[in-house]
Order: sequence, then C-alpha cells, then structure tokens
Amino acid sequence: MLGIDADFICHRLAIHKEARPVAQRKRKVGGEKGEAIVSETQKLLNADFIREVRYTTWLANVVLVKKNSGKWRMCVDYTDLNKACPKDSYPLPSIDRLVDGASGHALLSFLDAYSGYNQIVMYPPDEVHTSFITDHTNYCYRVMPFGLKNAGATYQRLMDKVFHQQIGRNMEVYVDDMVVRTTSETDHASDLAEIFAQIRRHNMHLNLRSASSESSPPAKGQLKFLLVAIDYFTKWIEACPLAKITTENVRKFTWKNIIYRFEILHALVTDNDQQFIAQEFEDFLRELGIKHLPTSVEHPQTNGQAEAANKVILQELKKRLGVAKGQWPDELPSILWAYHCTPQSTTQETPYRLTYRTDAMIPVEVGETSHRHQVFNSEQNAQELAADLDLVDELRDEAQIHEEACKL
Repeated sequence: MLGIDADFICHRLAIHKEARPVAQRKRKVGGEKGEAIVSETQKLLNADFIREVRYTTWLANVVLVKKNSGKWRMCVDYTDLNKACPKDSYPLPSIDRLVDGASGHALLSFLDAYSGYNQIVMYPPDEVHTSFITDHTNYCYRVMPFGLKNAGATYQRLMDKVFHQQIGRNMEVYVDDMVVRTTSETDHASDLAEIFAQIRRHNMHLNLRSASSESSPPAKGQLKFLLVAIDYFTKWIEACPLAKITTENVRKFTWKNIIYRFEILHALVTDNDQQFIAQEFEDFLRELGIKHLPTSVEHPQTNGQAEAANKVILQELKKRLGVAKGQWPDELPSILWAYHCTPQSTTQETPYRLTYRTDAMIPVEVGETSHRHQVFNSEQNAQELAADLDLVDELRDEAQIHEEACKL
C-alpha cells in the first residue's frame, strides 16, 4: 500500500465522548451508479485502501458525483461522523501569501500528489469509524478518505513537516498542491531535485499526468511581465510590458509613465513585493514627496483597483490572442485605448474624459466621418481643449457624486 510511514503521521478521529454513534440506513442505488460503486470499490480493494469490516457502530452511505470526463467519483457521506468531531484549527497558509510568493519568478513547476489524502494512513483504532455501506458488504478505510473533517488540516501538517526547509525559499504549498518556484531558470533543475529527494524520502508519490512546468509566454525581447498602475478616481490605466520586474524598472515606470505624463502623486499604493519596498524605490518616492502605502498581506482589498485592472487586461488579451500568447505586447495599446474610451459604471464617464475633459477621437469617426470630424478647426480646437482643461474639476465633481451614490 502506498503511503507515508504511520510513525511520521497518521490521521486520528477525536470523536466526542458523549457523541452517540450513527449507522445510516442504506439508500437505494441501482443502474449505472450501482455498477460504478462496484468498480470503484474493487479499485480501492486492489490498492489496499479499504478492508471489509463487521460489527461497526458508525456507518455511512456512498455518494456518487459525476466528473466532467463522464466518470464517477465515489465519496462517503460522513456528515454524522464529522458532527461528532471537533475542528482541528491547524493554520492553513494565506492564499495572498502564496500568490505573492509565486509571482515574479522565471519558472514555476506545479506538482500534484497522487491520490493525495489516501497517502496518509488512518490511526488503526479509528479505521472502523470510517465504515460505509455497499450492496454486498461493509468496508472501512485504512487510509485517510476524502470528506473526513480535518483531513485538509492533517495533510497541511504533513506538507509543513516534509518541506519545512523549502517552503518560502523555493516552493509554496497549499494542502496537496505544490509550486516549485525559481528566480533563475538555471537553478530550477537543482530545486526540483531537492524537492523530489524529500518526496522519495517520505515515500510520497506524484500524479505525473498533472505535473507541469510553465513560464510566462515570452514575447519579442523576452517580455514576460506586465507592470500596471491605475488612478484611484479616473480609473486611467498605465501598463508597461517588461522582461523582468526590478526596482529600477519600477522607478523608471513611475517616472516616465506617471509623473512625467501627468503629475507628482500624492500617494502610491503598491503590494509588498520586494521591487516596491526596496530602499532605492523608497528613497525615490521620498525625494518627490510621494507617500508610499504598501498593502498588508492580510488586507489585499486595499489594492483591489489594480487587481481589477489586471483582470480586465488579461480577459481582453485572451479574447484577442487565442493561442498566439507571445504577441500580447502588440495588443496591449489597443486594449488600453478601448478601456480609456469606455464609460465606467461607477463614474458614468470614460477615463479619457475624466483625465482630459474631452472625448477621444476614435478610429471609427475617421472611416465613417462624424460631425465633429467634418467641422474640425485646428485653431478653435486648441482653444476648446484649453477651456475643457479649466472645467475638468467640475466634471470630476459630478463623477464623484455618481461614484459615491453607487456605494450607498
């Protein structure tokens, strides 16, 4: 039987002493589901994951769930047993920390444990409590089954024990999902070898069909990353494709794309990536009198507008590119242009109009000549643009009223 050494870790059931055992009445199952139960049960017997049991006080029914592939997944309804067990409050890692920890790396390898939970054995005296009903006999699990309360906490405890020297350095783990991350592509093979050595040492097994290594789709000039900034009020987006996100590139982006084009900022909100909290970047902002507000990992909503901008850009890139992922920098300007000319639901105005107090001349107005294109006068246009800039504050006040109304 595949599995971790029981002396290293096993799953125990802490059933309340006052809890009364529940033996569920057998539910009728027939046809395709009945055949699926027989097939799945035989697979579990062949793998030595279950054994026949008699005289059990806890008994649960089988539940079948159809996968997208058309095959059946067999689960057990442990509702009654789970109610009798207290919650294991073992801390699971923060999703935000995992995302931040995996970002900005040259190569990522995603690993998935084979029959993840089933690699942990049950504490022998607790095996009988996992019993379930079939048409022919009753079985109990010798390994930790899916659906048991605290199974996720037990598995996370295992992963933390096995990879305590690697987590945070060259890998991140969330229950049975592992990500091996490397800043330099040349070091990735040695990092994987280190992880695989730990896996073999503890008799763990991976699902090879689910293992994959990916890097961001390189474009011309090996552009793999996108640095995005958004104005809090106007929703104007500035974005720049980069081969690597470094502190110097962030500083240049802030100066060239934001300060040089618009104005010195009152405050800049960023996440806690090393590029944004480096002393060099902090000194740059301090010299310009810009207040730096790095977001807390526990409160990622602070940077929600930038995340929303990322989502918009990614969705549009997927629609336009299909499989030609390496051409994404070529599509970026047109995506930003379309976004800037689209009214936002909160302000009822386009980001372009809130920035310049006038509507942009879009390409369709040139092909199908619009009225303002026909009567265009360059001298008068310059005067009107200057007047629009003088009145932009009034337009922004109106937009702010709309935005506040949306929050009510």
